[in-house]
Amino acid sequence: MSTSRPPSHLQKNASTLMALTGVLFITGGLIALVTMVLPQFLFVVLVFFAFIFIILFHYLAWGRWLSKQTPPEDETDH
Repeated sequence: MSTSRPPSHLQKNASTLMALTGVLFITGGLIALVTMVLPQFLFVVLVFFAFIFIILFHYLAWGRWLSKQTPPEDETDH
């Protein structure tokens, strides 16, 4: 009977990252193939990534700005 330890948290995260990276590479390859066959699809992909960039920029900019703000004191606490 062999005793084996369960995988650590870091090993689980590494496995998830490897799987996600593989999925992203496969998806990128499929998108590249589709754009070779249908060049109009490239416009759809560019618009999609433009929206993602705008959303990400908005999230990061507002997050940084709001993290520096202090919440106002509630006057009912006095």
